[in-house]
Amino acid sequence: MSIPFSTKMAALLAKAAPEQIYSYKPGKLITFGAYSLSFTFILYGASFADWSLTTSSGLYKEESEEPKKDLKWYENANVAFLGRSAGSVLLSVIPFTLAAVALYIPTRIVTKMHYIPDKIPKCKVTTRTLFNGEKSKTIPLRNLRRHEKSRVFTGIGEQGVEDRGSFSFSLMDKGAPFFDKVYIVNRSGKFWGSDGRFMDALFGGESITQLELKDFKTEKNEYTKNEQKLEKIIQQQIARPRLNTNADIKNIVLNSKSKHHQDGKK
Repeated sequence: MSIPFSTKMAALLAKAAPEQIYSYKPGKLITFGAYSLSFTFILYGASFADWSLTTSSGLYKEESEEPKKDLKWYENANVAFLGRSAGSVLLSVIPFTLAAVALYIPTRIVTKMHYIPDKIPKCKVTTRTLFNGEKSKTIPLRNLRRHEKSRVFTGIGEQGVEDRGSFSFSLMDKGAPFFDKVYIVNRSGKFWGSDGRFMDALFGGESITQLELKDFKTEKNEYTKNEQKLEKIIQQQIARPRLNTNADIKNIVLNSKSKHHQDGKK
């Protein structure tokens, strides 16, 4: 018999010492992918900036050596060069920005979370740094919120957090600066009590009573599949022609006796 969710929450809230409620170990592919993607964007940005500025300089040199008469102000060689250079710089900023984002996102992935009991309950959130170190921050629970429309608990999987539409969910620190506001929590991590409902209770503001009405779908689905499979086997056995009925046995015995009697006459 499974432990009621209200009992689990009561046990967590009764803790007198900090309790780890979540853990996740990012794979090496995440770090390697971030560095590789960032490096690719930097190379692309540098190559584009060099090509565009070189082209703008070449065009400026040609227009300066052979000036045309009766040109409008924006067709002037100096103005045209400034316009092309500004466009080149702006377009080069895009890949460099994407390179920075590629390095920034892995630093927002949560690796550990601790519930800290206090007069004002807090949560210690640990993330990875750019060079695979660890960085922790203690945040009041009332400031760390899950998005209103998103749900952590889906009822699917061993911990009830699997979702086909997303592999993670986000938590927002309302009191933090813009670049420290968002935390990414991977659904494949280990949740306290193997139950994702406590995340909705602590960070989503949902009541324990409402969450207790929700249940895991995995066991029910597996039971239904096994039940359907067993029923199918039974139906196949019923539909299969039988050779061991009383009538079949009687006919086999009579045919055997008749054949034996004919052989005796011969």
